[in-house]
Amino acid sequence: MSCPYAQGTTIPVAEDFQPLSLDFIRQPYGTLAELRERAPIHYLPDLDLWAITRWEDQVGAFGNFKDYSSRCVGVGPRPPAMHDVLDPEFLTKTFNAKDPPEHTVARKLASQAFRRARVDDMGPVTARRAHELIDGFAADGSGDLMEQFCVPLAMGVMVELLGFPPQDAHLLDGWGNDLTVLFVPKDPDAPDDQMAQPMPDEEWLERWTRLAAARAYFEELIEERLARPTGDLISGMVHARLEDGTTALNREHVVTHLVEFISAGKAAMADLIAQTVILFDAQPDVLEELRREPELWAEVCEEALRMRGNALGLLRVAMRDVEIGGHTLPKGSRVWLLASSANHDPEHFPEPGRFDLHRENVGDHLAFGRGIHKCIGSPLTRVTCTEALRVLYERLPAVRPVAGQELDYEPSLLAFLLRSLAVTW
Repeated sequence: MSCPYAQGTTIPVAEDFQPLSLDFIRQPYGTLAELRERAPIHYLPDLDLWAITRWEDQVGAFGNFKDYSSRCVGVGPRPPAMHDVLDPEFLTKTFNAKDPPEHTVARKLASQAFRRARVDDMGPVTARRAHELIDGFAADGSGDLMEQFCVPLAMGVMVELLGFPPQDAHLLDGWGNDLTVLFVPKDPDAPDDQMAQPMPDEEWLERWTRLAAARAYFEELIEERLARPTGDLISGMVHARLEDGTTALNREHVVTHLVEFISAGKAAMADLIAQTVILFDAQPDVLEELRREPELWAEVCEEALRMRGNALGLLRVAMRDVEIGGHTLPKGSRVWLLASSANHDPEHFPEPGRFDLHRENVGDHLAFGRGIHKCIGSPLTRVTCTEALRVLYERLPAVRPVAGQELDYEPSLLAFLLRSLAVTW
């Protein structure tokens, strides 16, 4: 990898690193290992990002929101055709783009949906739904695991947890995908219409048009909960008040957060189930150990998150000149914390390419971030994925990916988003 140094700095420029390419997304860890060794902190000119690859350098930045603000991610400019349809604030205040105190208020409200007892209740729900789904395709002998199992299972859990009508799960799934791929880095001090547009005009308009439909759908739900509160997350968010009695979240922000929950929750759960199946196929001794010692299923999710969690990286902006990894990043630098690289850093995780059910420090992974922005749904992902995988291998013990298939992903700087996984059993 060519890493010439930027003029007047000691930080290399990774000119040939293409993080949105399918070649990288399919097999990222060789490239990331080379970067950790040769250019652990480097600049990506095409994206105007400073990429951080090592665990030690990232862990402090994750917990330091004062120096590394989250106000550097957005969904790009609204297409001109949407200007009279959507409020300018629609999708401008995502969890990923908030700092305290705004973030604190929104997170406190959202945490009501992810109470420990409520999350634990999702274990039996997941197992029941997993059996129902497998009943529908077990006799086929082959299929698309993402389409037939991972996505409908994850969406079913999110719909039940958050209180959405079950018949609308397919709509919610599509809107969540649209939001995820629209996320782009932004200058926190620049108008939203100056953000990059990472796809052709036609696709950009299509996705925004679907999100306009999402806004109308959620507006209807909000009206219903305002008139008749039900005790679910939507009711809690629309009725919440600050200490002075004012509304805690306006409607646009409530809609934004609901779309976020669906998007992040579904993606994290569905992708982790599929990726674990891929990991087991590459290291069959793990499954053999689980069959001998089924109590080790409790350890599977954590190591799978470390090895191939859904998070590729998180974006931050430097609020002052910051020192990191022996380098100075100037104020205003957009920083890309490559959690996927940190989770394979051999300085912190010996033999990072090995799936180890007995890894002592596996909980140190950064798959869910860290600090105030640690993923609020992380306990849910752990519970649901453990149950889903346990049932899957109980019912279809020979399930494995079709050899030689080229995996397809949605391009994203934030997450690995697997589109399909052909399997046989």
